[in-house]
Amino acid sequence: MSYNFEQTLGDYKRREKQAMEKLENVTKAVKGGKGNMQASVAATEEIRTWEEHLWDRNRLCNAFKTDKT
Repeated sequence: MSYNFEQTLGDYKRREKQAMEKLENVTKAVKGGKGNMQASVAATEEIRTWEEHLWDRNRLCNAFKTDKT
C-alpha cells in the first residue's frame, strides 16, 4: 500500500473511533435516566428565550460594547 493510503486509512480509523466514543457517551447519557433528558429540555427551553438573534447590528454592538459594525 502507498503511504498516503495508509495515512488516510489511519486517519479514518481514528476519526471513526472518536465518533463511536461520542455516540456511546450520548447513548449512556440517554439511558442514564430522566435527569439528563430533563436537563436537556430545560436548556433548550432557556435557549428559546434568547432574543439577541433578532437584534440589528447596532443594538448588538451597543449591548456587547463593541464598535465592530
